[in-house]
Amino acid sequence: MNNKDEHANKIQHVVTQYFMTQRVKPVAMDDLAAYKKYVAQITTLHGMLISAMKAKQTTDLKHVENLRKLVDEFSQLYFSKEDLEHLHEHH
Repeated sequence: MNNKDEHANKIQHVVTQYFMTQRVKPVAMDDLAAYKKYVAQITTLHGMLISAMKAKQTTDLKHVENLRKLVDEFSQLYFSKEDLEHLHEHH
């Protein structure tokens, strides 16, 4: 249980302290494509925070599965196709 909670806390920390406060910058609404991407990123990050919180509150694996899905979605939204290919080369 402690290990699960610790990992969820780390995810919450990275989401808030790295992505939401440093990396994902607000975008003006007049650039509609960039604004839609920004909203999708923020919405996905918020979903990750909620799923991590729920994973700490219960042992139901559906929250872990949802968190994994959201991490993958955010990766697709945040990283370029070239970045993702480069990351997969190192695994």
